[in-house]
Amino acid sequence: MRAATYRHLHLGAGPLGLGLVAFATSRAGFDVVLASRRGDPDSAGRAATLRQNNSYLVSSITRENPSLTANAELVDVERYLFTGPAEDWNEILEEVRRPETILVTTALTTKGLEDCVPMLSQLLQARVQATDSPLFIIPCENQTGERYAELTREVLPTNIVFLAAVVDRVCMRLAHDSLDGRLHVVVPVEPFADWIIERKTGFTEPLEQILAPLVPGLVRFSPDIQQEHVRKLWFVNGVHTLVAIFAKLERHVFLDDFLATPGGETLLRGVQEELLDATQTRLGAESIFAEEDLRLFGDRIAERFRAFPDLVDRIIKRFTPEELPEFVKRDLHAKVVSAAELLFRHGMFPFGLTNGLFGAARLIAQEHFAR
Repeated sequence: MRAATYRHLHLGAGPLGLGLVAFATSRAGFDVVLASRRGDPDSAGRAATLRQNNSYLVSSITRENPSLTANAELVDVERYLFTGPAEDWNEILEEVRRPETILVTTALTTKGLEDCVPMLSQLLQARVQATDSPLFIIPCENQTGERYAELTREVLPTNIVFLAAVVDRVCMRLAHDSLDGRLHVVVPVEPFADWIIERKTGFTEPLEQILAPLVPGLVRFSPDIQQEHVRKLWFVNGVHTLVAIFAKLERHVFLDDFLATPGGETLLRGVQEELLDATQTRLGAESIFAEEDLRLFGDRIAERFRAFPDLVDRIIKRFTPEELPEFVKRDLHAKVVSAAELLFRHGMFPFGLTNGLFGAARLIAQEHFAR
């Protein structure tokens, strides 16, 4: 059976959902159905454009080619639905009852997913009553929350499969641009993309056989999604945050400009080495990653950071007087301090990580915040 005979229902028509999740399944030949809440006038305008065109553009941005349309790929949308009060769920229920709908994903905020749980519960009950075809549920939020965790513990038939995932792609704010005489919704993205889905032996093979061969390098399945999360949190997000702090200290607007300097490149490699040590120490003997694989992955991430003109203030966007507690908790502690503490406990002194935390303190003292 070809992937084009399958349907994918995605909840949340924001940058990540359009720029990675729906983009990947569309490439694999799925019929993509988008659903989102009725929002502000800007959101309503984008929704109207998406519904009119039944498509949108994903545009890969580089320093050499910053055009919104030069490297754009058209993503077809089968239907665009709105979610709202329970009486408005009929069209979404109709989609979930179709046996060819085998995938439901979300890319909302944690709170948005929590608010969506009652609807998801009703969707699953409708699915169970309509068909015994497999249905895979994959939330793509960084944190899913307790209400969603409760939903996954409900007793459901084995054809309803909940899967965790790690998603990684910078997807910028949605824009409008013209191509071939038509106005399109455009998702500006970095060239790098990685969607890692939990592998559950005996359950996920049908989905893996459909997706993995058709979008190689974009979607892959992993036997240990928690280890994938640790690797991303420290070895990707931690490096990104710390290098951005140094770039801010040096008054750089774009991260790639900072990395083009000798000091920026040296810092990147030093911090990567320390966070490689932290990741290996954290995962220990049970690691699914060989050291050589981690180093090759580090090379790929370094090239990713060099190639994309990412705004420093976007990377450390919570680094404001109003959101400093959130920045310290979610950015510094989760991605950097916890790794440094682990290395300290094992008798290692991480110079780059420690100096980066010192740099953050200097920025606060100077009141040089993200804008």
